[in-house]
Amino acid sequence: MNIKWVTNSRVKKMADMGIINEEDIIPRGSTGMYPPETATVAMRDVQSKRPWLSVHIRGKESTQNYNSNYYNGTWLVAQTMRVNFGHDYKHKSLSGELCETLDFAEVDRAIKQIETAMEA
Repeated sequence: MNIKWVTNSRVKKMADMGIINEEDIIPRGSTGMYPPETATVAMRDVQSKRPWLSVHIRGKESTQNYNSNYYNGTWLVAQTMRVNFGHDYKHKSLSGELCETLDFAEVDRAIKQIETAMEA
C-alpha cells in the first residue's frame, strides 16, 4: 500500500532529512481528494513530540449515480477507514469501512511504516 503525507512543516522536515520521499507529500484537502488505495497521513499538533495522526485508508474508487427531480449526476466514491493515534493515547482508534480490495495485514504494514518514520 502506498503512503502519502499531507503537507505541513513536520512532513517537509521529514522529507528534507530523507525520512520520507518528497513525491509522497500531497496538498491539504478533504478526504475525498486523497488518492485511492493509499494510506494518507494527516497530522495535528505537528510541533509536539507525538502529534495526533489520522491515517485515511481509501479503497478502490467506484462511480455512483444520483438521480432526483433537481439533479442528475455521477461522482467517484471510495470506502474509507481511519486509524487514529498519537499524543499520550496508548491505543489505536478505528472508524469507517475497509474496502474489500484491502485487508488488515496491509493496513498493519502501513501503520508500522508510518510509526517508524515518525520515530526517526
